[in-house]
Amino acid sequence: MTSDLFHALRAGSLAALLMAASLVQAEAASTAGEGPGGGPGAAGSSGNGGPPPPSAVYSPGRQGGGVMALSRSAQAAIGQCSQDDPICIADALDAYAAELRNLSPPLAPELRTLPDIVSRAARRVRQAKTRAQATAAIKVAIAEVHKTIALLKADDPIIVKAETRQGAFVAETLAVADDKLEKASGL
Repeated sequence: MTSDLFHALRAGSLAALLMAASLVQAEAASTAGEGPGGGPGAAGSSGNGGPPPPSAVYSPGRQGGGVMALSRSAQAAIGQCSQDDPICIADALDAYAAELRNLSPPLAPELRTLPDIVSRAARRVRQAKTRAQATAAIKVAIAEVHKTIALLKADDPIIVKAETRQGAFVAETLAVADDKLEKASGL
């Protein structure tokens, strides 16, 4: 009975992650073609026709907000997993990778391997027989993300910081999973 409860909680966590990602994508799509007022002829947040606050105008794709929101949702889903349940953590990472693939606007071409890195880490966590194997899989993925960021910077030293931040959000999410797995005692 308790395993049914854990599976229900895990499914709820993943559903919340997917719902949050859908909301982020819908917000990005609705603000992509609009002017600074939030829509054609829309007034600013003060109601007097003035400009809205800067936080209401950002574009998730350009500034990493879409990846940031997805990463925060994935971190919350990982946080809800039991420390001794690597399958839940792997499921959260798989859902995160799927949402990264479906991100609108998509990741920069140099970062399009990040979802594959996250998926590979999730698969290796599922296959791990020990806590050390699971954490090693996550550490390898974190190193791959950092290598991708370093290659991106090497290709273009004046690279826009948004792409670097997007990679950093992915690495941070993997680090949350690593931290959760390191605290596990029953793998």
